[in-house]
Amino acid sequence: IDDVLQLAIVVAIGFAFAENLVNPTYFVGFVTDYLIKPPSPEWGPFIGSVVGRGVLTSMVHIVSTGTAGYFFGLAYFASPLMRDQFARGNIHPIFAMMHRMLGINTEAIYARTQIILGMFYAIILHGMFNFIVSLSDILPGHPTTIGALLGLQESFLNNIAITLVPSVLYVVGGFWLLSTLFEKKEDMKEFGAIVASQTFVS
Repeated sequence: IDDVLQLAIVVAIGFAFAENLVNPTYFVGFVTDYLIKPPSPEWGPFIGSVVGRGVLTSMVHIVSTGTAGYFFGLAYFASPLMRDQFARGNIHPIFAMMHRMLGINTEAIYARTQIILGMFYAIILHGMFNFIVSLSDILPGHPTTIGALLGLQESFLNNIAITLVPSVLYVVGGFWLLSTLFEKKEDMKEFGAIVASQTFVS
């Protein structure tokens, strides 16, 4: 499961990198808008835009794809997980009912449910980011800063971009979420993988 999660994160980083290079409105557009078109290069907005897209969008893809990868890992290892659940006497009533009514293997039901859950959570996580980023286009007056959003034009909040909110949510919250998923170590603890341990002898 941890391997699937790691692979999903690598895929997400690759996709974010490719998206930033291939889409003409991102890195190539930043060069045009901030370095070529203006009478003199605007390095501040250029570096801010490149770092913002490089870090923020990469983290959004890492979090959403990593979460999907975790559930894909649960689906892939459905057989040992279901055996473990049966051994403990924990049989989900919906899985048991579908097995009795439709004659579908409970492992197959579990695997498909995990895949659907993974896709659902990935869509929600990426969709929330898209909504927050496009908030300034939706709201009247098209505010781009927190100060403009709150009507505090003379406040220091007028220097803080609205996109800082998803930055904090996805960078800080994303590290917490993925760390939590890695710490579960379901496959390491339960299914025979070797776990390194240290023993101190006095």
